[in-house]
Amino acid sequence: MTDKRVWLITGAGHGMGVDIAKAALAAGHAERTAAMVPAWKAMNGQQQGDPTKFAAALVQIVDQDQPPLRWVAGADAVAGVEQKAKDLLAQVDAYRYLSTSLALDAVAAGS
Repeated sequence: MTDKRVWLITGAGHGMGVDIAKAALAAGHAERTAAMVPAWKAMNGQQQGDPTKFAAALVQIVDQDQPPLRWVAGADAVAGVEQKAKDLLAQVDAYRYLSTSLALDAVAAGS
């Protein structure tokens, strides 16, 4: 059995991400990283979101006195979360009577 670690490095297409990937390889971690670096470089600039705007938004979020527990980044992600929420509410509504009918009869009657 090998004792190699697998790293997931985002932003490995340029800058610090490439440096981290190279350091991981130099330390003998996950040869697969070497195969992924060209793919990550090819994706650079092709993403829907602007990494600079994302970084600024993250700073804005973490600087809040009470940052959100969850924060959805990107219009595509917001649309996906909104659709998931609608689907979940539809499921709740479809079975509301059954779901809310499970209390003990004595509790439901207020005794």
